[in-house]
Amino acid sequence: MSRQVDAADLDIAAVGALIRDLETPAIVATHQNPDGDAIGSMLALTRVLRAAGHDVVMWHPHDPTV
Repeated sequence: MSRQVDAADLDIAAVGALIRDLETPAIVATHQNPDGDAIGSMLALTRVLRAAGHDVVMWHPHDPTV
């Protein structure tokens, strides 16, 4: 079951728990026409999730996709 989380309600321990307890493949997405910060954040989160053993796909709405 996927769940949507409001980032404003999270602290670092809650983020760690979300990463640790992830049970489904993850899609890490960014906004259209991403800038360097958006791409860097997407890559960093993908690396963290993969290092934790999760199946991750990156996606953004601009061709070609990453």
